Amino acid sequence: MVWCPSVSQVAKAFSDWQLNSSSSVEDGLDCLRIGLALPHLSFHLYSTETEQIQAQYPVTDGENTVAGRIDKTCPPLGWHANEEAANKISYTAKLSPIYVTSFSIRLPDGNDLSTLTEGIKTIFEMAAPALIQKHLAENSVTPDPIILQEALDAIDDGFIVYDSNEQIVAYNSKQKDLFPSVGKHIELGATYTALLNLQKKAGHLDAARTEGEKWIKKRQQQLKMHRHQEEQKFIDGRTIRLTHYLTDTNKTVAVRSDITELVEEREKAVQNELLFRSLIENAPIPLLISADNQCIYANSHAHEMFKAQQTSLIGMDVFDFYVQKEDRESLFELLNNGMTKVTRKINLKTLNGDILTVNCSSAYVNYQGRNAIISSLLDITETDKTRQALKQSEKQNRDLLELVPDALIVQVNGITQYVNDSAVQIFGASSKSEMIGSDSLIILDDEEREKVINLRNSALKGEKQPFIETRHKRTNGEVFQTEMHSKAVIWNGKLGTMNIIKDVSKRRQYETSLIQKEKEMALAQETGHFGHWRVKMSDFSVFWSDELFRIHGLDPDKDILTIERAISLVLEEDRDAMRSAILKTAKTEQVHEFQTRIHLEDGSIRVMAGSMRPEYDEKGNVVSVFGVSQDITETLALESRLRQSQKMEAVGQLTGGVAHDFNNLLAVIQGNAELLLESSESLTEQLVAQLTAILRASERGAKLTKSMLAFSRKQELRPSITCLSQQVDSMVEMFARTIGEAISIHTSTSPDLGYCIADPGELENAVLNLVLNARDAMPAGGKLTIETGNKFLEEATAANGEHIKPGDYVYLTITDTGSGITKKNIQHVFEPFYTTKDVGKGTGLGLSMVYGFVKQSDGHITVESEVGNGTTVTIFLPQTDRPQKDGDANEKSRDKTFA
Repeated sequence: MVWCPSVSQVAKAFSDWQLNSSSSVEDGLDCLRIGLALPHLSFHLYSTETEQIQAQYPVTDGENTVAGRIDKTCPPLGWHANEEAANKISYTAKLSPIYVTSFSIRLPDGNDLSTLTEGIKTIFEMAAPALIQKHLAENSVTPDPIILQEALDAIDDGFIVYDSNEQIVAYNSKQKDLFPSVGKHIELGATYTALLNLQKKAGHLDAARTEGEKWIKKRQQQLKMHRHQEEQKFIDGRTIRLTHYLTDTNKTVAVRSDITELVEEREKAVQNELLFRSLIENAPIPLLISADNQCIYANSHAHEMFKAQQTSLIGMDVFDFYVQKEDRESLFELLNNGMTKVTRKINLKTLNGDILTVNCSSAYVNYQGRNAIISSLLDITETDKTRQALKQSEKQNRDLLELVPDALIVQVNGITQYVNDSAVQIFGASSKSEMIGSDSLIILDDEEREKVINLRNSALKGEKQPFIETRHKRTNGEVFQTEMHSKAVIWNGKLGTMNIIKDVSKRRQYETSLIQKEKEMALAQETGHFGHWRVKMSDFSVFWSDELFRIHGLDPDKDILTIERAISLVLEEDRDAMRSAILKTAKTEQVHEFQTRIHLEDGSIRVMAGSMRPEYDEKGNVVSVFGVSQDITETLALESRLRQSQKMEAVGQLTGGVAHDFNNLLAVIQGNAELLLESSESLTEQLVAQLTAILRASERGAKLTKSMLAFSRKQELRPSITCLSQQVDSMVEMFARTIGEAISIHTSTSPDLGYCIADPGELENAVLNLVLNARDAMPAGGKLTIETGNKFLEEATAANGEHIKPGDYVYLTITDTGSGITKKNIQHVFEPFYTTKDVGKGTGLGLSMVYGFVKQSDGHITVESEVGNGTTVTIFLPQTDRPQKDGDANEKSRDKTFA
């Protein structure tokens, strides 16, 4: 029986399959199997580039396939029989720039290759493009532009591309996040002007809100400025850097970089590609048969394509559809010269005058007993335009990748497939060809290979990975610090990873240097006991360095600082002056010195001094006042003590000079008075009495000059090795008789008290003066404590500003429970002729004489007192070696109390 299927019925059924958007490749093949009566028909796809098989339908093995085997490589074009059986036949044709198609059939028994007609081949050539489209739709094959779009989405910066009409033609998902005020309105086709109006309405930028239309015009001009760059501050606190690049095709690429915080998430922006794929999936394939130049058959898709829904194509001259005369003439020429099938891309004209670009496959057939030509028409008008746009988009995407400032490297199976210009520059290569084709791990530091391989493997598994810190090396062997991010991509049909490598070596060096400088600054401030501060003029917010917190008695990690808190720490009487100084600095834009007082939480008052200067923004406006503050409390105290010491020294020199001259005058007066008294036999009683009064007055004057010489440290001393405890013991009973019964005396001496070198007589006078002063401070009675002991003094400066030599000292302390001395008076107690007693009750030379004696003996004297709680005076004398004959005077401590 001769096998002879109805080609027209098969074409009609296959066209119905095309109209069903939910149909599958297997459904289409079943349509062909049933219509052609070929139950074992199978369909194969081969790559035109690799000539390797890409897909097969049905997906079966062994004898279930028509040929009994699957050709892994592309078979020859045209018809060819299987070597195993004559009725197993394949037809291979190249109907796509990317794929070669092959149909395999098993002819019914009794039929061979000679029974085939041109109609079967035409059906296959008509069906192949539709099956390819359905295969692509079912497998969601992503073209390279989508890969490039995914690469853009992996970059930390936002990209948006405007065409010459300022319409958005491409953008990445990061752009929406970095354009927060109008992010939800960014979409393909939106205009830059519309976005600017929305941004102005949102009011997220000061310039947009205040300048209005002027701002919009300025922004439109900046869009056309190549490499225009600016920073925008948004109300959410983020700062975005915007850069414009003009392409050779008069498009603008706007790059937004978040310079406040890196964002890791990316969204895909593939709406253009989805629209393109949707057009391809739903494109119909019309079928038209003509004889004697007249249309004798046209399916519904042909009527739809030629805009003939309201009329019929049957009977029309098909040559009227051709736009160019050469196209219709070449058709007959090719067919008449023995071509079994002619496939061409031609332009056709619809009934309403539209011009279409189609892929036309024509061949001779026998239709209803007459010779005819059957043509399958694939409308590629939109596809062709889309393909051109896709090529342009791919070029633009490639151009965008070249604009990425970081190294962008694509590797497949460990081999570098693509690098951008930045990668060549960062790694110091001579050209891209030097890197492409090489081992992608060769640019890594050897110790980092395992880490990077693990990162790639995780990316290939689809796991989301953050960037990692690693080390790479340049072509000259230099190792540098990097940050790396990897994402799985399909590159030229193969799975690999796209790696973004950022050179952070300079940033790390800067960070290390900055940290070191911050440590040095903190150490300098801690050592110098100073700190810095800043007051922002827009909202009067205040910043303090850590050391400034500590100077104010606060914890920088716990205490919250506000302008109100800072002002509250300044003494109330100094606050207005401090405010005025800050405002004056901002207004006059000059450096100002200041000194103010602060109070700490423990109640102490500190004195702060420093200077302040204005800080400016890029427009020259004062934005803040910066200041440095130092605690000068101790410095002022030292200066005060130094002045006191210098004053005491000056007074001492003056007193000593006056005492010497006065003493000489007294010697003349006293000598002449004594000479006159020796001749008293010739003097009257009145003259004798007057001379006696002169002598008594001169003796009192001599004592006064002696005290003054003691203060000025110019008296003549007779020092000897002395034990303070023996001196105290010898004087205690006298003290008891002198100070009265209302005052009890308690003595305490150290068991190992050392010896000192001092004038015993002057030492007794000093102790007596101190005891009498204590008695006068306790008119109603009290307790007097005399204590001796040893003490080592370190080198220091005394409260009066005098230098204390380090060494071992013996001390004598006299403590009373009397009325005490005020802080105001205590700094004057050693000054000559200074006294707080009533007139006639003191000369003011007692303590000054004690002070002069101690100082002349290379010792120190201190006074501590509190009003109402008594006074303590301590004399320190340098310790000396024990005399050879001791007498066991200090072998035991002695505590005594006298009432």
